[in-house]
Amino acid sequence: MKIVLNDGQLEQFEVYKDELVKWSKVHNLTTLRTDDDILNLHFLDSLAYLYAIPADASRIADIGSGAGFPGLPLAIAQPEHDFVLYERSVKKMAFLKHIVRLLNLTRVQVRKGDEKIVHTPEGCFQCVVSRALWRPSQLYNHVKNILCMDGVIVVSEGPSYKSFLNDLPSSVDSRIVPIKMPHNVDRWLIVLISGRIR
Repeated sequence: MKIVLNDGQLEQFEVYKDELVKWSKVHNLTTLRTDDDILNLHFLDSLAYLYAIPADASRIADIGSGAGFPGLPLAIAQPEHDFVLYERSVKKMAFLKHIVRLLNLTRVQVRKGDEKIVHTPEGCFQCVVSRALWRPSQLYNHVKNILCMDGVIVVSEGPSYKSFLNDLPSSVDSRIVPIKMPHNVDRWLIVLISGRIR
C-alpha cells in the first residue's frame, strides 16, 4: 500500500494487536482473533484512509471508534496530528484509554460519543472519519457541529458503496477513492465535502 512506518510505529501496532486479542477474550471487542485478520481487516483497512484524508487536516475525529478503528492506526501513522476518538461503549472507551496510555499517544483523546456531538472546546475538525454503519444524512447530522466549514467526512465502504451514494442528497458533493487492498480486497473511500452539504 506504499505506506511507510518506522520501527517504533511497527512496535506500537504489535502491542496494539496483542492487547486487542487479550481484551477481546474478556470484553468481546472484536470477533477477529488471528494476526492476519487483525492486520488486514482492521489495521490496513484503517490505514487506507490516509489516501483520502487531506494533507492539511491536523485535527481529526473518529466517530464510533469502537476498538479504535480507524482512528488509532491513523494516529500511530500520523503522530504529528491531533485525534479525538468518540465512542459510546464504556468498556470500549476503557480499552481505548488503556491503549493510548500504553502507546504514549500524547495527541490522542478519548471522549464519550453521544447521540449528537455538540461542540469541542479546542475548535472544529478538518476531517471526520468513521467505520460505523451510518446513513449519510445521519452521519452528517451527528457531526456537523464539530466539522470545519471546509472539512471533509471520510467513510469506507465495500462493494455495496453505490447504495451509500444513492442515499446522498443531491446537494451533497462527494468523491470516490478506490483502494486495492492486499489479497485482492477492494475498498471505496467516500469523501463528503462539508461546505457543499450545508
